[in-house]
Amino acid sequence: MKLLAYFSAFLKDAVNLNQTRLNQLDDRVAAIVSALRADQQIGELYQDHVPQGSWAHRTIIKPFNGHEFDADFLLHLQEVDGWSPQEYLREVRAAFKRSSTYKTMVTKKNRCCRIVYAGDCHVDVVPYLVLADGRARFPGLRGHCPRSRSDQSDRARNDPRASATRQGGPLQIAGPCREHRKPIRAEQLKRL
Repeated sequence: MKLLAYFSAFLKDAVNLNQTRLNQLDDRVAAIVSALRADQQIGELYQDHVPQGSWAHRTIIKPFNGHEFDADFLLHLQEVDGWSPQEYLREVRAAFKRSSTYKTMVTKKNRCCRIVYAGDCHVDVVPYLVLADGRARFPGLRGHCPRSRSDQSDRARNDPRASATRQGGPLQIAGPCREHRKPIRAEQLKRL
């Protein structure tokens, strides 16, 4: 039991992000969501948001000095007839660009919109929608299965960051893929 107490103290004091920074992250995400809900275009499509990855599991690791930590959340949007998958990402980015607070903080990524808090952290906003048949769709993934090597370029296949993302980040639940897993249902996202 003594070793467990030492290990718990080590995690709390040296490894895990402290509660003050977690609270600050919660406040930042609430402000991001508030800005999106207030937007004329995206606000009407907003359904919910779901923490993802290390933030959802409360395992964000304290970054080295001068480095930022990251947090991800899924932005559940209503399906819009006629929109291509990339239009969801474009519209979320456009909503951030229309915001006086976030217009200089947003960076374009392939699968998400990243809000950068200089020198502290970045928050990845990953849009997703639930189709009429209950399947979850991640517009930024372009229908690719994260476990299928044939869908990845040689550069991504050899990039250790791509591998880590496939194993622990938003791509971990990217389904559906008939080869590797059943389609993800909306109720399953709440359990992740």
